[in-house]
Amino acid sequence: EHSLGANNIDTAKSYWNIAHVYLDLNQADKALFFFSRALPVFEKELGKEQPYTASCYEKIADLFLNKKDIQKALEHYSLTVKAYNTIGAKYQEQEDYDNALCYFDLILSICLRTIGPNHINTASAYWNVARVYYDMEEHDKAIENYKLALEIQKTNEKLEDMAATYNAMGHAYYHKNDYENTLECYEASLKTTRSEERFSRNA
Repeated sequence: EHSLGANNIDTAKSYWNIAHVYLDLNQADKALFFFSRALPVFEKELGKEQPYTASCYEKIADLFLNKKDIQKALEHYSLTVKAYNTIGAKYQEQEDYDNALCYFDLILSICLRTIGPNHINTASAYWNVARVYYDMEEHDKAIENYKLALEIQKTNEKLEDMAATYNAMGHAYYHKNDYENTLECYEASLKTTRSEERFSRNA
C-alpha cells in the first residue's frame, strides 16, 4: 500500500482479495472494512458501472443485510442493480447474450431477495431476462419470464407495462408459429392499452 498508494487500483484489488478471505473466515466486520476500502477506488478508477465496482456494492450490501442494517443494505443493493443493469444492457447490445443473462439473473436474484416477488421492479427484472431469451431465440423461456412479469404487473395494476408485455409475448409466440396465442396476446395488448387510455382520460 505504501509504495503504490491507497488509491491505486492494484491496492484496491488487494483489498478486494483480502476481503474475500475474511468472508471465507466468517469475519464479516473485517470483510466489510476491506470492501469499503476498495470501493471508492473502484468507483474513481473504473467507474460506478463496471463489474468490480458492481460486485463490491453487492458484497457490501450483503454484509450490511447480515448486520441487520437494512437502510445501508438497500442503498448498496440499489447501486448494485443500477450497475448490473447497465453492464447487462451493454452485453446485450454486443449480442453477448450469455453474459447479459448472467447480469440480469443477478438483478432478479437481488430483487427477489430484497423487495420480494410482487414488487414492480421484480417484474422489470423478469422482463429483462425474458428479452435476452427472446434475442437468443429461446422463445419458451422468454414466454415463461414474460408471464412471471405479467402476473406482477397485474397485481400492481400497471396497465401500460401489461400492454407491453402482452405485445412482447405475442412476438415470442409468433416466432414459435403459435398463431392462436399470438393473436390472443396482441388482442390483450390492444384491450389493455384502450383501458389505460380510458383510465388516463378519467384521471
